[in-house]
Amino acid sequence: MVGSARPSRDVLASDEDRERVVERVRAAVADGRLSLDELDGRLTRVYDARTHGELRSAAHGLPELGSGDRPVAGRAPTSRFALGLFGAFGGRALFGAVVVKSPRQAR
Repeated sequence: MVGSARPSRDVLASDEDRERVVERVRAAVADGRLSLDELDGRLTRVYDARTHGELRSAAHGLPELGSGDRPVAGRAPTSRFALGLFGAFGGRALFGAVVVKSPRQAR
């Protein structure tokens, strides 16, 4: 579902296509367009979708995402620094603090 040209309804959907629709569904919940009860059903339909037509059906009635609604990063962080900074490393949450002492406190 890239660009302005819409793929045929029968074209198989990719994982990336599904994730774009998931973003639309989550944005609709955040905007109050869908209830939390509707969220589960929509996400199930999105993840079960095999074609672009099924994805369009799952996203029916939802607005397209504007540029302000899209994530800043196009993918999840992969560096150890970024993973540690944002609290996930190897699928586990990290909790910790860095303690910095001034030279006077170190004495």
